[in-house]
Amino acid sequence: MTETLINRISKHVSTVVLSTGVVIYYILSDHEWVNSLLPENGKPLVIFMLVSIVMLHEQVKKISRQMTVHAVTVSVDGLYRQYLASNNEFIRDEATIQEIDETYDQLKKLGMNSYRQKKIEFLSSKIERYQN
Repeated sequence: MTETLINRISKHVSTVVLSTGVVIYYILSDHEWVNSLLPENGKPLVIFMLVSIVMLHEQVKKISRQMTVHAVTVSVDGLYRQYLASNNEFIRDEATIQEIDETYDQLKKLGMNSYRQKKIEFLSSKIERYQN
């Protein structure tokens, strides 16, 4: 029961936010050992710092995701242009095949739009692997 509740909460709230919430709860619950660590009237400052850290963490996460999405978009478009410029019917280069596979995995992980997904699926359909 507890694991199910934690799993449901963790789908919507990051671990950092959850951990910070627990720390703030302990600070506000007036535990003696917590009070001994804080300076006099230091609770508001500590809470402000913790909330600031959480907000900064969430912003870094958003920026990191945006950068990853951009990198995958550029990769898909570059691979597609490279295929069109090659005038070959099939893709046989192992490095290109590996890049297509990695980009496809990243695309699925990010849940990006179907336009990019259709491009990478088209490229995947044009892969011809050598049979040894």
